[in-house]
Amino acid sequence: MLYLADDEQEAEAVANALMPLSPSDHIVFVPSSDTLPGDSAPASPANIGRRVSALLQLRRLREEPERRPLATIMSGEAAARLYADPAAFDAAPPSLRLGNPIDAAEFATEMEKLGYVADDRVDEPGEVAVRGEVIDIFPADTGLPARIDIADGRVVGIRRYDPATQGTQEPCEVLEIGRAI
Repeated sequence: MLYLADDEQEAEAVANALMPLSPSDHIVFVPSSDTLPGDSAPASPANIGRRVSALLQLRRLREEPERRPLATIMSGEAAARLYADPAAFDAAPPSLRLGNPIDAAEFATEMEKLGYVADDRVDEPGEVAVRGEVIDIFPADTGLPARIDIADGRVVGIRRYDPATQGTQEPCEVLEIGRAI
């Protein structure tokens, strides 16, 4: 079922009301853009990340027929936006695992193609910083940035950190990196 709400607040409220009634991944909320209609400026990386995350969730559900979504909920404004061709979401997002080989310069180039912006201090979704053997990245579709440690051309550590304090929150073994465009 596709439900088109009058506005963003109603769409989010309906999605939040339905989520407890169904397995959480069967209700997909697709947020609208945070730009004004007719504005030529791009949406914020955080907003793009939330929308891409929802579209990836729909792709995953499409691949597993027994897990079809119960409802996709969006505002009329979100439905009127142009989205990338569904085939653009067929490839899994890039991911890093402990022990994977990595070239920091190639990684930076790949992230730029996905819409990430180089910054000295990574504290906003869609930013990346490559500093020698350390890469900081804030995946556009997650709540926390990650610090990737490299030694001898391999990923030796991945840990989430607080963007305000830069303090480590939790280590992880795999980091999926969603598109920021």
